[in-house]
Amino acid sequence: MAAGAINFRVLATPSRGTSELSAWRAELSPGGSSGIHSLNHEQIVIVDEGEITLLVSGETDIGTHGDILVIPAGHLVELINMTDAVASATIVSPAGFLATVAGKSFAPPWSL
Repeated sequence: MAAGAINFRVLATPSRGTSELSAWRAELSPGGSSGIHSLNHEQIVIVDEGEITLLVSGETDIGTHGDILVIPAGHLVELINMTDAVASATIVSPAGFLATVAGKSFAPPWSL
């Protein structure tokens, strides 16, 4: 499953037997971005490979292999791969969370 510069691989979701959590692997292309969005629940991002920059309401946090980035609920956020190599992360969130992009809220299909 892909969305822009990110490819998603579903790991655990309600459609695969969980009742409360979703987990997926996200692969960001070099220079790729999640785009600016907000979430109604926090997410945990575990950097598996490469370097991922997290922008949260103007603040910057950079994670590399093994680091954990926390995306808080209710803030404008963006994940960016500012390098020339692929970056990947495992992301965990409550099942059925909502993302909001450009004023439109939706439950991402890779989390259901």
